Amino acid sequence: MKLYKLLLFFVFTTQVDSTAQPFDFKTYSWDKKPLVYELSPEEQKLSSITLMNKKFVEFVITKEEGLQKYQVTHSIQVLNDDRAVEASNKVYIPINYSSSLENIFSRVIINGKVVSEQGMNDVKKLEEKEVQYYLLALEGVGKGAMVETIIYLKLSGSLYSADYLQTQTQSRVNQYSLITPKNLIFKTKIYNSKVNPTDTVIEDKRYLTYSIKNVPAFEEEKYALENANRIRIEYNFEKNTEYAAARSDKWNDMGKIYFDRIYKNYDKNAKELDKIIKKLGIGLKTTEEKAFAIENYFKSSINIVQNVKDEELVSGIIKNKYATLFGITQLIALGLDRAKVPFEIVISCEKDDKKFDPDFDSWSFLNDVVLYLPESKNYITPGNQLLRLGYLPAGLLGQKGVFVVPVAEGKAKKSISSIKTIAYNDIEKSTDKHFINVTINNDLSGTSIEVKKEMTEYATMNLKQYYFYSDEKQKKELIENVLSNGAKETKVSNIKVENYDITNLAQYKAPLIISSTLNTDVYLERAGDKVLLKIGELIGPQEQIYQEKKRQNPIDMPYAHSYERIIKVKIPSGFKLEGLEKLNINHAYDDAEGPMFGFKSSYKVENGELVVNCREYYNRTSFSVEKFEEFRKVINDAADFNKITILVKKIN
Repeated sequence: MKLYKLLLFFVFTTQVDSTAQPFDFKTYSWDKKPLVYELSPEEQKLSSITLMNKKFVEFVITKEEGLQKYQVTHSIQVLNDDRAVEASNKVYIPINYSSSLENIFSRVIINGKVVSEQGMNDVKKLEEKEVQYYLLALEGVGKGAMVETIIYLKLSGSLYSADYLQTQTQSRVNQYSLITPKNLIFKTKIYNSKVNPTDTVIEDKRYLTYSIKNVPAFEEEKYALENANRIRIEYNFEKNTEYAAARSDKWNDMGKIYFDRIYKNYDKNAKELDKIIKKLGIGLKTTEEKAFAIENYFKSSINIVQNVKDEELVSGIIKNKYATLFGITQLIALGLDRAKVPFEIVISCEKDDKKFDPDFDSWSFLNDVVLYLPESKNYITPGNQLLRLGYLPAGLLGQKGVFVVPVAEGKAKKSISSIKTIAYNDIEKSTDKHFINVTINNDLSGTSIEVKKEMTEYATMNLKQYYFYSDEKQKKELIENVLSNGAKETKVSNIKVENYDITNLAQYKAPLIISSTLNTDVYLERAGDKVLLKIGELIGPQEQIYQEKKRQNPIDMPYAHSYERIIKVKIPSGFKLEGLEKLNINHAYDDAEGPMFGFKSSYKVENGELVVNCREYYNRTSFSVEKFEEFRKVINDAADFNKITILVKKIN
């Protein structure tokens, strides 16, 4: 990769000692005498406790092998119960194309005595679903055991990366050391912690170390970004002090590097792309229609594959009918260029993994590429064959990123990059409307329900796409499940689905409309001489949040959205409904920016019909942890509504 070669130029300008060896890679080991410890009463209550977790990452340069990177991880964990034993009696080491397991040692200590000691001879290499990993099954593990493990890895020489320092196990001490030749300067940054590093030079090596005491276990929470909220270290090569120039690939230069890759062999690709543009017959169409046609053509005819080399020319991709992620991006981008559709390249990362940090310019934050059309303010996601113009992966909404703008300068293809924010979706265009008309049989034996759902934009996420690509049997099962809320003993008939063709721009932009008739008795329940209508269940199962511990993380939702439900119940002749006051719910919360989230429901009875209006909305995707109790109240309102029943009572 061009970036990698550029960095290596700065690194290798200085002469190095050909006898240099990785720091402690072969000599680092545990103390022969096992660690003596005593758990506090609080630690004894935990399923397991990590006494120590150290990670050393070292860059080494030799004339024979060039730049090499090694990693040593040393952990000591105490298992307090059977659940911890079950979770920790095996060591899994994932391996990808850029890493290899060099060595491993593990020992189990009980009551201060070593009961087993294992190493590389006990490791098995396995593969599941194209994922390779090493497995070490530990011997002698039991309740109260201390497990000590050292893993030695050889990694790719990538000069930027991220490492997580927080796991789901509480740790007394977490230490992370980045070790480099003293003339190589790396910048680092820690996230979700305020610990500062120590920077020390000893002989010819620089040691940059973070040490954090009493690291709490990271607990998964609903509506929270898991990896982004964990403590992690980012590092990135800055400069070689023995070479005058510093690293030049700041955000603008990173954007230029990617832009130049997209436009490589532009003149050689133009003729092939022009043939396709002509074939599509889009000369007189709007820029939005052109963009949709180009995206749809390539996504319908080219498969995305991994672990193959990028084709030098787009003609190779078109001939083979497959492309890498970069290849499909190049096809669509250059297709837009040849069709004279203005676009910008946007490079960022999904917020589930990490929040984009404009102050730390590293390729580590540039994992996802989309195309932005400034005229319509729409996006194209080249790497997702299910999505079409206007949709982004939810993890990119609200993220900052590098926007690379093509700039005309004679015949040359050049660019200017800047940091901008990818806009959130509009809640008014991401609604799920549910119209439910209920007729109760005169003998109260069951109900006939006319159902209609209208879903727009992100509210249809995946459903429209999956329906389009499904066969007839799958389509029927999918829609029946959606409309019946998974309720058994429900007869679904008169199914009608509109606007599901994702290859048709008009249908793709239109609401997905699903309607049918349901005949079922699942919403009626007899209790002695009383009949209850489970009206709340008509909106489908609802999630409920239980929070026994104090909330740790901010609230993050995939996208802004709302649910609107209108339920109409025709009251049988000679009957009345009681308990309707439970249908009145009103919890809405605002802040200085305006409405945040809320749940509102109300009812009225007129002309022999009960009409219930219910609206649940989340105007934004992110809220501070201080808003959690209010947010939880709204989420639970929907679950409480789902439990509401009303009495169908005969009039005396």
